[in-house]
Amino acid sequence: MSLTGSVRLDDSFWVWFGRANQESLEIVRNFFAEEGEMRSLDLLKWQYLERLGGSYVSIAHTSDGVEDGAASLYAALPSLVQSGEYLVPSVQSFDSITSKRFRGKGLFSRLGNFTYRRLHDEGVRLVYGIPNENINNTRTTQLGWQSLDPLPFMVRPIGVRYLRVRAQIRRPSVVARSVSNELGRIRKIETCPPDVTGLLIRSELAGRIGVRRDHQYLSWRLAR
Repeated sequence: MSLTGSVRLDDSFWVWFGRANQESLEIVRNFFAEEGEMRSLDLLKWQYLERLGGSYVSIAHTSDGVEDGAASLYAALPSLVQSGEYLVPSVQSFDSITSKRFRGKGLFSRLGNFTYRRLHDEGVRLVYGIPNENINNTRTTQLGWQSLDPLPFMVRPIGVRYLRVRAQIRRPSVVARSVSNELGRIRKIETCPPDVTGLLIRSELAGRIGVRRDHQYLSWRLAR
């Protein structure tokens, strides 16, 4: 059993904090099953275990223990944010949920602030995310978040071709064979090539602020 070392959060709850492992995945899965959402272990492994050493996980629990008394979850996905020539150790605020019987007690706010202190101790300097409407107010009023809404999105309609490809009614425009045109050659590849990092560095994206989409990131992101 590796979910040991919990510390006091307050008079009623303890917190286990650490990198995701197989035991914590089972607890995460149970949190969502309680809400009627079934996540496969394969999906959870990809989300929680395979990115930059694994996600950070905080689980608030009662005196019954982290498995039997799990009350609230906060998970953060490790990331590197490029800001000009600097790389900022960051996390993307990911899954957050409180068991129904423990809601309305301010538990998630206390767990969130605890998690941010521990993340700071781990060297994390930025937490970012796109919270849903239900939790956005809590994060801005109780967890110190700053809203950047509205985000400058550009949207392009995908049309019916994408839906027809997904339904396997038609083939995609780019298939396994190579395609050449005046701009160069397009070919399907099975894995992300290492030189994609060099492409990122040479592109105009290198001087902007955003998640560093290098070989390591894209290999993980495109694995599913």
